[in-house]
Amino acid sequence: MSRREEILAEMGLSPVWVLRNKPSPAKSEMPSGWIELKQAVPACKACGLHASRTQTVFGVGDENADWLLIGEAPGADEDRLGDPFVGQAGKLLDNMLAAIGLNRRENVYIANVLKCRPPGNRNPEPDEVAKCTPFLQQQIGLIQPKLIVTYHPAACLRNPAYKRPVWEDMQLLAREYMSA
Repeated sequence: MSRREEILAEMGLSPVWVLRNKPSPAKSEMPSGWIELKQAVPACKACGLHASRTQTVFGVGDENADWLLIGEAPGADEDRLGDPFVGQAGKLLDNMLAAIGLNRRENVYIANVLKCRPPGNRNPEPDEVAKCTPFLQQQIGLIQPKLIVTYHPAACLRNPAYKRPVWEDMQLLAREYMSA
């Protein structure tokens, strides 16, 4: 089992993507939990990562999105800018989304497991994942996505063999999205 699969399984997010029915009630009628969550994340001091962060990286995109993309943790660029999936990996993701007629701000929601950058971009520690997972679970509950999908774009940059399965996932999702 890969580190990524272990983290997803630890968070209860296996399989990697699942097609879900539209939630009821309508997403726009959801309680205003976003406000409280957006206040709680920057105030969090549950683990030591708060001491070295520039800012938290909450998430970005359509809070009513059908698709949710989840990364492991913010990197240096994300910590500096406050947005997930920026830099080269973010550009790759933006290009893939554009190729199927979508974009990160309107059609999908992007978040990380951790909301603070681990020093030196090291892998998250299990206790850090455990402390941040409730925030991600609340985001998932508020968004109620139909799909949670694919490899992180940074994995595609490190291992070009992942580009094909990610592109196939994107095409599958586009077909599902366009037919929904």
